[in-house]
Amino acid sequence: MKTISRREFLEKAGLSAMATMLSSCPRETIVLPPEPIPSSSTNWDGLYTTALGAIPSNARWVATTGNDTNSGSATQPFLTIARALEGLPKGGQIIIKDGVYSGAANWINPNLTAIPNGLSDSQRTIIRAENRFGVRIVQTARPSGYYQSIVHLAPSSEFIWIDGIIAETTWTAARADDSAAFVVSDLGQNNRITRVIVKKSSCCQYGGSFAYGRGAVLEDCHAIGSGRYAFYGGSGGDSEPMGNAVLRRCTSYMPFGPSIEPTASFAFYGSNDGAYELCRDVLFANCYELDSPHIKATPSNGDNLKWGSFYFPKSVRNVRLIGCGSLNGGAEYGAYSTDNYGGNTDVLAEFTDCFAWDMRVGSSNSLTAFRKADNGIIRVKQCSAGLIPGDDLSVPSSTETSNNNFSDTIEYLTLRNNGKGAEQKYAIGKFLSSYGQTGFDQPQTSLRLWNFPYETELASISAELISKPSGDLPTTASSSSNPFATSSFTKRIWQATGRTMPALSTIYG
Repeated sequence: MKTISRREFLEKAGLSAMATMLSSCPRETIVLPPEPIPSSSTNWDGLYTTALGAIPSNARWVATTGNDTNSGSATQPFLTIARALEGLPKGGQIIIKDGVYSGAANWINPNLTAIPNGLSDSQRTIIRAENRFGVRIVQTARPSGYYQSIVHLAPSSEFIWIDGIIAETTWTAARADDSAAFVVSDLGQNNRITRVIVKKSSCCQYGGSFAYGRGAVLEDCHAIGSGRYAFYGGSGGDSEPMGNAVLRRCTSYMPFGPSIEPTASFAFYGSNDGAYELCRDVLFANCYELDSPHIKATPSNGDNLKWGSFYFPKSVRNVRLIGCGSLNGGAEYGAYSTDNYGGNTDVLAEFTDCFAWDMRVGSSNSLTAFRKADNGIIRVKQCSAGLIPGDDLSVPSSTETSNNNFSDTIEYLTLRNNGKGAEQKYAIGKFLSSYGQTGFDQPQTSLRLWNFPYETELASISAELISKPSGDLPTTASSSSNPFATSSFTKRIWQATGRTMPALSTIYG
């Protein structure tokens, strides 16, 4: 907060005479609200630096020039991450110096070396890059098992924080291969994954980029390349509690995929039996799919295709999306698609300040922006859609659906038009807050969303093109492309409707 005197306040307001008149009064101060922090990588880095805290003196260091017989100090680092994990105390910290790391000895995976849990939310076990995105861990060979991932947090994992790495796979999978899962997989509880980019060259039947566990927080994470799901959470149809998770400022660019199961960029997968209440309470905030086309096998059995940019299958409850978007994508059913196996009065999902723009469908179906199958309730509030080959908003009339201030008359995807449509100006949710904590779902008027955090770094990684695997679809693609080759992420979003982006000073005043 900035504090100024009452006289200064009146002078700034152009009331100098009143300021002079009141100058003899007892001095008082007026507290002004904080000014929004301009969005840039440097500013967001500052938030992370503060949250991570000072590097402790007993931190273990890893470097490509290190040796596993060293002490593990900053001046005598280990060579591998596995060696640094050996005997790491609960709540300990590993710092990885810049460089490219390959081989299983550099996986963060308890199937190889145990990862100690943290002690609490404020005393986490931390494994992080010294400089965000300066560390790249590469997996060159097809994994021998489902959870042989670069990062894997087991079901017993809790209060672990992974920050700042690039995780890349370069191996090629058989299309129906089910032996390799997600590149970054969290099956635990209350873990945190931040500033992680996954670059995935090939995907098997069930794989993808990120899997998030119960109570997880993912912020500033990005998926690039092939996948069934870019971001996946839930029970997978089983009867176990899942959810209570938050994803903020996460993006997906999925130019091709294996097309052997229902596919989407963002998913939360519920129960398909009677345990309807167990999969619930997930927040997607400022999450975006970009340039991810329809993926459809020929002939299709109805499942082997992309169902939506955001897809919530089976039975889920209270999935919330605030300030999210789908731009220049494709799907069979809806940009935001929800199913339900439960009752008519259950709230499945709520969409607030979200947009869908320029979608393509792979058949004669009428693609919709917001879709719900079967029973249950969805709520659409202050959302926008356009260039959809079907209805912008289509829901069975037999079930309740709110549609407050929906707009298909759009000037900017992120600003309301005459009080209607989506608006996205500030980051949603208190920084690193977990589901249910104070402010976890509220706009942070002190944190500007634009320019989008780490968009320069994201463009640089996206420029490293990936050759499309022979079994992936669509057939029209031969490799990935760089979605930001001619424009930044911010300008892509703001100029999508053909208008020139206004100056940030105009947006924020």
